[in-house]
Amino acid sequence: MAVVVASQLGLLGLVAMYVAIVMMLMQRPRWRTMLGVRASVGRMPLTIYLMQSLFCTSLFHGWGSPGADGASPPDDAGRARRQILRERGGRGATLPRR
Repeated sequence: MAVVVASQLGLLGLVAMYVAIVMMLMQRPRWRTMLGVRASVGRMPLTIYLMQSLFCTSLFHGWGSPGADGASPPDDAGRARRQILRERGGRGATLPRR
């Protein structure tokens, strides 16, 4: 438990350092223009994340087309949930139900 907490705190410190470095560089005019050119590159991962979320939500919550065997995506998700629990032998964290 202590190792997990220490790891998370270290990660938080690393993120804070990166944010501080970028903020300090943005105060300089030369770096502001250099970083401003790269600002559009940061928008693409956000767009991909949102589209992936929309696609996966529609697929796994039954808004997509039926599977190859005619089962609807929620049935496939239930089957996958049971398979994972079988492989774990019923132990470990249970998967949430919708």
